[in-house]
Amino acid sequence: MLILDVGNSRIKWGWWQRREFLRLGSAATAADLPGPNDLGLPSNVTAPRVCAVSVSAEDTQRRLADAVRGKWGVTVEFLSGSGTYRGVRCAYGDPTRLGVDRWAAIIGGYARYGLPLAVVDCGTALTVDYVDGQGRHRGGVIAPGLTTMRRSLHGGTARLPQVEGPAAGLLADNTADAIRNGTFEMLAGGIERIVRAAAAAEPEGREPVYVITGGDAAALLPRLAVTFVHDPQLVLHGAALMAEAA
Repeated sequence: MLILDVGNSRIKWGWWQRREFLRLGSAATAADLPGPNDLGLPSNVTAPRVCAVSVSAEDTQRRLADAVRGKWGVTVEFLSGSGTYRGVRCAYGDPTRLGVDRWAAIIGGYARYGLPLAVVDCGTALTVDYVDGQGRHRGGVIAPGLTTMRRSLHGGTARLPQVEGPAAGLLADNTADAIRNGTFEMLAGGIERIVRAAAAAEPEGREPVYVITGGDAAALLPRLAVTFVHDPQLVLHGAALMAEAA
């Protein structure tokens, strides 16, 4: 299967075979997705399943479907969330209302690391989800991601600049670094507070596995006091397992 994680800013893809990813990559647009020749597949592999988890707009999904049909000659399957997965139970009354990328990250985390589990995804939006030791998804939070936070400061004020890049310490002697440091610390502090509060309900001595993914995860890791496992392919892995179960 070709598995796609269609986010707000890029498309991550993986070629899934025999329960592992043999090839991984990313694309800026649907037109940049690989075709059979790009993956160097055997000539007899001409019509695989192509499955996607997508939080993108409908027109982006239409372009994706057209690109997949043109490159592979198949219809892309857009996966959706479900109420349960092998003992993990979604907290939402209507499980389809939980972002499918969040559900895929939960499934991927559960399959790879067990329970209890805290999953943090640092992308355009920051999401945190917690699954307790009994497999109950206790819910999660959504907040602006790093770039979104910085853009809001620039767009909502008259004089604050648009900045990029990592933090440059804590207290800054110039406005650009003050924004870089402040947004990093706000995000890191929020993550730590949320996962620690969620984990406090576990029986004494039972420490959750903390897993982080998303485009800003690597930059945030050094700022976090909680020890996280960095898993860049977490959503893709969960999506592949969802596709197998569909």
